[in-house]
This record gives sequence, C-alpha cells and structure tokens, in this order.
Amino acid sequence: MQNRVLVLVLTLLIGLGGYSQNKLTGVIIDEESGRPVPDAYILLSNGIGVASDSVGLFSIMVNNMPVTLRITHVSYGQSDIRIEQWPDGMLVIRIQRMISKLEEVQISAERMRILTEKDDFSLQDFAIDSTHLWMLGYINNRPKYGRLWIANLFGDTLHSIPVKKPEKLYKDVFGNIHLFFEDSVFQLYGTPDTIGLFAGMSRNEFRRIFYPIKGYYAGKLIYQNYLPRQEGLHTYYYSLSDSIPKFLTCIRDTTGEILQEDEYVYGRCARVITGLMNSSGTGGLKMWLKMMERKEKANTLVYRRIFAPLVGARDKLYVLNLYQDSLLVYDTSGAFVNSISVSFHKNFTFMKGIDYIDFDFLYDPGTDKVFCLERENTGWMLCEMNTYSGTLEKIPLPDFP
Repeated sequence: MQNRVLVLVLTLLIGLGGYSQNKLTGVIIDEESGRPVPDAYILLSNGIGVASDSVGLFSIMVNNMPVTLRITHVSYGQSDIRIEQWPDGMLVIRIQRMISKLEEVQISAERMRILTEKDDFSLQDFAIDSTHLWMLGYINNRPKYGRLWIANLFGDTLHSIPVKKPEKLYKDVFGNIHLFFEDSVFQLYGTPDTIGLFAGMSRNEFRRIFYPIKGYYAGKLIYQNYLPRQEGLHTYYYSLSDSIPKFLTCIRDTTGEILQEDEYVYGRCARVITGLMNSSGTGGLKMWLKMMERKEKANTLVYRRIFAPLVGARDKLYVLNLYQDSLLVYDTSGAFVNSISVSFHKNFTFMKGIDYIDFDFLYDPGTDKVFCLERENTGWMLCEMNTYSGTLEKIPLPDFP
C-alpha cells in the first residue's frame, strides 16, 4: 500500500526564535487519528538519523535545503518527503498506518547465497530485530574488508555497507541492534536500500547503561549487578511507575558449593582417582592435594563471575541459579512462585568437574514457549524447555553451509 504523507507547515505564535537555521524540528502524527507517533525513524540521505520521542517530536541537523527525509515505522511503512525550503516553524508530518499481512517466513541456505555472487563472505556475528536480519563479517577472509549486511526475515539480502574493524553486534532488551567498534557503539537502523548508524556513544558509557539490564518483563526492567567480595549477583527490577528497586534474588558462588563439586568429582569417582594416582603418581597426587586445600578454606568466598540467565514469558519470569541447580519462577507482580530442580545447564568432565554450558534463553511470544540456544564448536543446539519439569527437548536445526 502506498503511504500518503501530507506535510503541513504551521507557523507557531511563540518560540520561533529558539530554532537555529540548521536544525529541522518537527512532529510525526497519525493521519487518521491525529495522535503522535513515537519511535518513527527520520533518516537523511547521508545515513544520519533520529527517532521521534514519546510525543512524536524530533530534531535533526540539516546543512542546507532542499532535503529529503525518509520516514520509517514498523506500523506505518516507509515514506520519502522532500522539503524545498526552511519552514517558518515546526514541521508537521502526517503518516498513514500500513495494513499488511505477513506470510509464512522461510529462510533457506539457498537464499543466503545471494549475499555476494563474486566473493566469499565470512560471517562473524548476526542479530535479528522485528523486521530485519543483520549480518557482520568479512569479504574473502580479509579483516580490513569488514561489511555489514541487512536482510529481510525471508532471508533475502537487501543492502550492505563497508565498516572498518567491526567487533560484534548486540541486541538490547528493547529489540534495538547495536554495532560495536573498538572504542564506540552505534545503534543500527535499516530500510530496504539504506543502513544508518546513529546515537553513537563510548563503549564504557554503553556498558554502564545497558549491560546491567537483562530483560523487560510485565512492565519491569530486570537488572543484574555483581557485587565482588560481598553478596554475589543481585537480580532486581524497576517498575515503570516507581523509581525504587525491588529485590528478586541473590545468587552466590561460594566455596561451599565448590566443595559439593569436589565431593561429586572425587567422592563418586574415588576408584578413578585412585587409579590415576597409582598410574600417574605426582599428577594425581597434586589433584588430590588441591581438593584437600579447598576443604581447609571452607569459610572463604570464591570470587568468580556469576552467570544467572533469565527470561520473561507471558506471565512468568524464570531465573536460572546454576549453582543450586534450580529454576526460580516469579509472577507478573514480582512475587516468588516456586523453584524447579534442573540439570540441563551443566556437563560433567573429569578434569574440570562441573562445566557450565554457554547458552541463551529465547522466548516465543506466539506460542508462549521458552527455548535454550546453546553455542557449540561446530554449530548450534536449540532445545525447548518444559517450564513445569525443567527438562529440555532437542529441536533439529538445518545444516547450513
């Protein structure tokens, strides 16, 4: 459907002196209802863009006129407008809601081959937002030739731009995709023929703002902060209507829990340990002495970084306590519901004891199901989690080249 965009230039009775000649200020509103449209993206031809705020307002720096603005919104589609001269006041842009039907999404290895026809493309990282698949990699395995690709959810590649020394892609809890460089981070915005980078900030500032936020659930921002040499990892939340943090749980990794690991490794495997000591002599003895030394320090905390993945479903929040083998369940009010015993998060290895699996929780709002995506050396493993029993069921994935 073609989007009709009516541009009305309104003269404001007051405050005209506050606008500089290189700043274009406007508001995005719904053509039918007249209500403001937040989170609309306004993009210039040079790739610089901004987003409208909660009341539809935006400001963007423009060097000269005429200028073309590309207005894009997930519910309103894309429209290009041309401004011939500086308006006398605030620019009012009316956009029409897009009505569309999304057919079945199919991604295949054959489609992905259209990334580039002449050169090899090495995939370094990828991320998926509500409308696009982002891919970061290199041409012909040359680090100097970094490239950022964008594809639709059908797997068709749309556009790409060169990027110098990119590091990774990061998806925040609000669904926005960010591109990491050595010293800076930029939020990505894409259309079928344009990729924009905006809202750049330093990596340290980005970490300070975004890294403690681990999820968004039932109108709550879920935070996790690790307090070294004190009380472990705190999980808490802020409600949108309240600025006071609400406590959920604190997870500790103590020497006592390490001793349980020792009992498992060295107790249940006593025969293997004895055989190892008899065969390897000094090596087996050193392992045994190391365990005894840890037993003597039973009251000492072990200051290791703590990993406690979480995921919010339709009416439950799940927090995994790896060190107590339990899945903690909370309702939409933040109240504790129950604890489920789990074991899918760890592997037993003789040399390391318990080796915790590196995985991410995923949530499908359509089916209200929770999944675990495990990164393996040669691929990925996807499993559906039974939120009542805490067990996993493996889902076969296609073998992409």
